[in-house]
Amino acid sequence: MESLITFQLNWVAVIGAAVFSMILGFIWYAEPVFGKAWMKELGFKKSDLNPNPVIYLFTFLGALLTSFILANVILLVNANTIVNGALVGLMFGLVFLTGMMMSFAFEKRTMRHFLIDSMYQVVYLTLIGGMFGSFLFN
Repeated sequence: MESLITFQLNWVAVIGAAVFSMILGFIWYAEPVFGKAWMKELGFKKSDLNPNPVIYLFTFLGALLTSFILANVILLVNANTIVNGALVGLMFGLVFLTGMMMSFAFEKRTMRHFLIDSMYQVVYLTLIGGMFGSFLFN
């Protein structure tokens, strides 16, 4: 039986997707976009945020692993167009959303906080899914 996981990927696309995650996160959580609302929901002030480089390292490694897994799924289901790749990414994002929904319900987080965090994942995964559908098969 052929392996379901491959390392024979377009690594430029996989690493690019992880970098894109970081860029989108910086934009998404910037104060003028959702950052101010996000901080309010968590009870943070700007002065409370002391970004540690280790946080960014773990965030990037998580994005890299997520990109690797999504790329493998897109290859596995042969989603070889931008639309099909985006649909697989959207489904992946909805899986993240439902997992977060269960956690947020028990943590008594607000709906606003849930939407800010979960929709980032849905948007990010849909976009990189489309990118993978376009680039992984070329």
